[in-house]
Amino acid sequence: MARRALRRFHSRRMKAKAKRVYPDWPKSYKVADYLACCSCYCCGNIRRRPMKASEKLTRQEQLALLRYHEGLNE
Repeated sequence: MARRALRRFHSRRMKAKAKRVYPDWPKSYKVADYLACCSCYCCGNIRRRPMKASEKLTRQEQLALLRYHEGLNE
């Protein structure tokens, strides 16, 4: 299947799912790209959790910072 066809297929699929999840919304297709069920620590954005500033870094950012500090110590 071509990329454009696949993208359109997934778009139609997600719009149909949005209609099932939000049957009362007249424009439920607008939320088809954002159907996250919750905002728990597993699903949500790491930076929106209440924690220390140093803990809000992603794993990739933590590794980059660690490599930077190790590079300065050499």
